[in-house]
Amino acid sequence: MREVLFSSLVLDVTFPETLYQLSRSDIFGLIWRFHARPEWKRHVKQLRICMPAKERGILRLHGGGPIDPHVNYRIYEKVCEIIASLNLPAVWKTAWSAQVKNSFGYGSASVLLALLPNVETLCISDPASQLIFSEASYEPKPDHFDSSFRKLPLRLPTMLALSYVKYESPLPPTLKGLQHFPNLHTLDLSIRLQGQIDSKVRHASECYLYSRFEQPTIQRLRLDFEVRTVGIWNTTSRACMTNMLRGFPNLHSLEYYAESSDSKNPYRSVRAFPAYQANIQHYPDISSSFVDEFILDEQYWDRAIYVARTEVTDYQNLVDGMVHLRPTLQTLQLPGGFWTLPGAVRKPLPRFDQFAQLKKLIVPQAALISIKLDNMRFDAVFEGDFELLPTQALPTCLQHLKIFDVDLAFLESRWLQTLFREQNTHNRWPVLRCVEILMGPTVTQSSLEELKARRSDAEFWELADSANFRVVVGRDEEGPDV
Repeated sequence: MREVLFSSLVLDVTFPETLYQLSRSDIFGLIWRFHARPEWKRHVKQLRICMPAKERGILRLHGGGPIDPHVNYRIYEKVCEIIASLNLPAVWKTAWSAQVKNSFGYGSASVLLALLPNVETLCISDPASQLIFSEASYEPKPDHFDSSFRKLPLRLPTMLALSYVKYESPLPPTLKGLQHFPNLHTLDLSIRLQGQIDSKVRHASECYLYSRFEQPTIQRLRLDFEVRTVGIWNTTSRACMTNMLRGFPNLHSLEYYAESSDSKNPYRSVRAFPAYQANIQHYPDISSSFVDEFILDEQYWDRAIYVARTEVTDYQNLVDGMVHLRPTLQTLQLPGGFWTLPGAVRKPLPRFDQFAQLKKLIVPQAALISIKLDNMRFDAVFEGDFELLPTQALPTCLQHLKIFDVDLAFLESRWLQTLFREQNTHNRWPVLRCVEILMGPTVTQSSLEELKARRSDAEFWELADSANFRVVVGRDEEGPDV
């Protein structure tokens, strides 16, 4: 029972104003329990910590500072007493007792994490946008480049089990100290750019362009491309994601995840793309929480969606920003969701053939076949890669291809027929073992069942049966979850 109860915890960091609140708080209430029953600690495998909106020290809870006569020192003394009672090295406890004076949230979170050596997955939601780890006993020297390092580190011992960190913040976070964890190879970043000032986003993301901010130990990176997180895509948010990528030179796996295909368009614009929406979108019921509250003018709203769909959500531009990963990347997942919606002109397609070690590719149909609709502005289409065949786009080292958000017309497309023909005739992809085709929301359940039962699309099944790789047909259930 304890194993189930403690295996996955969600905790809020709060500022207690009384001893009673301290004892009932998520963090110190749990520390007390683990101190009394240390055998429970080993059950905690997954942990989510929600940091406060504003950090402050415990000695400033009831007044302007430590000399204020109204400061309740009993809380600080009790916290220090709890820390001192823990079976941990004295030098760590001294550092934490000093830290909670000025950074109670980070100090108390550090203490709790030090008690949990078996945590494998750690999620931190932090308005400060600073994922900074330091050794538990380390006291950083003043650094004029990054004074925040002295204020807001998570001082931790080496956590051998920690392998996955998800970090949620309003801006691209400052990253330091991730190399202290020998098995931490996966980082999942969810940056809530919606409503942020463009200049702040640019400044924070451009830090990733400098070598001193590189994270060479991270091998798997996941980036949140959901509309509810990023907001209406613009050139700043797209450049932000590309800049951040430069901070990870040794990636083996890169996953851009977005909303599911049946929830791809939460913005019900009446004028931006009335005809296009009828062609491609089944509208689910979406709550108003997706809507940027500060956007009140409908014309501005429609224009922003128009630009996002026509000029920003460009897969070729996205993949071109991965040049530094071509020698190392083995798994790549491109975003679906909002990014698959067509714009006012056709969009150029990405090429993957220069990725020397790419084994697994997960892409929506829109990244393989550029959407072409009758009411597009063809006069505005310039020369570019609008008709790439698999022989031009796919690397020969590919082992697994997964295509999602597929419509029935794809089964008869020149692209897919070329894939089968070139493989059968020339063995163009000698290590290709599996091709998954996952049908999107435009394909009804009855049509999918007919297809899987081989009562439709006989020509497709004939090609699939003759292929020297496994062909899997199913329903697109791709989404933001791991």
